[in-house]
Amino acid sequence: MFSITALLKKIVPVVLVLAIALAVFPLTGASAASLNVQATAQPDNTRLQNRWARLQATYQRQSDRLSKASTFISKVQNPSR
Repeated sequence: MFSITALLKKIVPVVLVLAIALAVFPLTGASAASLNVQATAQPDNTRLQNRWARLQATYQRQSDRLSKASTFISKVQNPSR
């Protein structure tokens, strides 16, 4: 009879080697596009541009608030001035 540790000592390395060997192979195939494919028009990016503009406006507001933070902190720390 084998003890459980002896069995695990034999099985674990085999499982690890198989896992590493299978990790090398991709699960899905990838292939390059053919050279004969017709060029398609660029998609309309208005939604992306609108989202980017909103994001930039948000960053600008954050920047403005951070630039005013030092004066706000000094007013809070020195209320008599």
